[in-house]
Order: sequence, then structure tokens, then C-alpha cells
Amino acid sequence: MIPRIWHETYDNGLKLIGTVSNEIPRTYLQLNITAGHRQEDTAQAGIAYLLVRMLDQSTMKHSAAEIETKLELLGSDVSISASSEEITVNITCFTRNIDSTLALVYEKLFQPKFDATEFDLMKKQQLEAIANMPTQASSMASLVFSKMLWGADNIMAYPSIGTASTVNRLTIESVKAYYMKM
Repeated sequence: MIPRIWHETYDNGLKLIGTVSNEIPRTYLQLNITAGHRQEDTAQAGIAYLLVRMLDQSTMKHSAAEIETKLELLGSDVSISASSEEITVNITCFTRNIDSTLALVYEKLFQPKFDATEFDLMKKQQLEAIANMPTQASSMASLVFSKMLWGADNIMAYPSIGTASTVNRLTIESVKAYYMKM
């Protein structure tokens, strides 16, 4: 039997999608936040991607490793990703552990540490991925197609991961400012 999917939209625009199954006592939640690639400025292409990488790092209370360990002990999984339209948070947990899991999600989303060392590492990894793009024919074809479709000055013509030029200009302060807008 396919579980019923429910939707809820909060006053601040946050969308919540969930299911409940009594056969397997697990809860699946998906939060969609309108803050994806399409909302970026062309000068900051890649900022949403870098932000979600930072939201998966340390919080004000726990290191990234501590949060990962806590989630594993709860049998929970939390993933944060950015698409062209939104930032998506997927949560899977045992129903009995939902409160503890959501407390950790709350930390990730509302109490990120924005540690300078973690920022430098995430930015470096993003730049390495960008440098690797020319070796992937499908990435290059997608980039050319997007520029033809959208025009070179449209944000959608830029890779969602950004370019070396745009990502090099990103600072921890610019990522914090983007975070505050979402």
C-alpha cells in the first residue's frame, strides 16, 4: 500500500511534505526552501551550492562529526541539497526518534556555525569540482545547451555549482548574507 503524502506550507513560505507508514514505523519528511540556483545573482553563481555544503557542517552546538554520529545512532538520515529552484532537506527516521532527529535538523538549519576552516575546505572542494568539469563531456554539453537556451547573461546559463570566477569571489560573509535571505 502506498502511504498518503501530506503537504503543508507555512506563513514564511517553507513547504513541508511528509508520509507516515504504520507498517514500518519510519517517517519521511521533505522541506523545500525557495533559495536555489535560480535565485542567485550571476556574480554569485554557486552560492546556494556552497550554502548547502555549509549547512551540512558544524552547528553552534555540535561538530559535523558529532551530528553525523547522533543521526547514525538514531537510525536517521538527513540530506540537504540545492537545485535550480530550491534547497531541499530530506529527512528519514524511525518515528519514535522524530523529535531527536528534528532537533538536529533545527540545529543544521537555524544554528549553523559557518566555521572559517570548514568554509575554506568546502570552497576548495567546490573549486576542484569546477576545475574537473571540462573533463566531463556531459557537463560541457549541458553548459553549452544552457547558454544557448537561456542566453549567456541569465543565471540559468551558469552551472549551479558556479564558475571558478564566481566561487573565488564568495566569502563566508556573502554566504551568511545569502543564508539570511532564505
